[in-house]
Amino acid sequence: MKNPLEMLVFCIVALSFSQGALALRAVACEPEWAALAAELGGRMVEVRSATSANQDTHHIEPRPSLIAMVRTADLLVCTGFEVEQDWLPILLSSSGNSNIQRYQPGYFEAGNYVQKRVAPTVSDYAHVNPRDHENHHIHGDPHNISLIADALVKRFVEVDSQNAEYYLARHKEFSARWTEAIRRWEKEVCALSWRPS
Repeated sequence: MKNPLEMLVFCIVALSFSQGALALRAVACEPEWAALAAELGGRMVEVRSATSANQDTHHIEPRPSLIAMVRTADLLVCTGFEVEQDWLPILLSSSGNSNIQRYQPGYFEAGNYVQKRVAPTVSDYAHVNPRDHENHHIHGDPHNISLIADALVKRFVEVDSQNAEYYLARHKEFSARWTEAIRRWEKEVCALSWRPS
C-alpha cells in the first residue's frame, strides 16, 4: 500500500472497526477494579480508572475531567464501604448519566459481594472515623477477587447481553488462571511457614 489514499482508507476502516468492537465503556473508581474489568471485558470494554495507585481514594477532587469520564460510561465499578463517599455523590450528580446511578444496572459496588470484616478496635473512639471500622481493603484477599469477578461478569452480561458469551468465556479463562494462582500462593505460604529456622 504505497498509495497515500489507500493508506488513509485503510486507517479509517481499521479505526471504525476498532471503535465498533467496543461494546461497553467502564469507569472504575480504583485501579484494582479497572484491572479486573479489563480482564473480564477484553476487547469489548474500554476501561478507565478515576484514580491512580498513588492517590488516597478517600479524598479525590471531582474535577471536570472526571465528570466528563463518567458522563458517557455504561458501567461504574467502585469499592463501596463508603470509601468514595466524599467525592462519588458529587461525581454522579454532576455527570447527568442515569445509567450509572445507585440501584441502576450500571452501578456496581464490589463490597456488596464479599463478607464484611471489622477492622481492629481502638480504645478511644472519639478520634476515629466511623467508616474506618469496616475494613475496605477487600482486594487484598484473592478469594474476594474471585467473588467479585463472579458478580462483575454477571453485571457485564446484564448491561450488554449481546456479548454475554464473550464475557462468560473471558470469565471462565480468568477464573481458571486465578484459581491456579491462589493454589500456587497457598503452597508457597505453607512452604515458608514450615521452613526450619
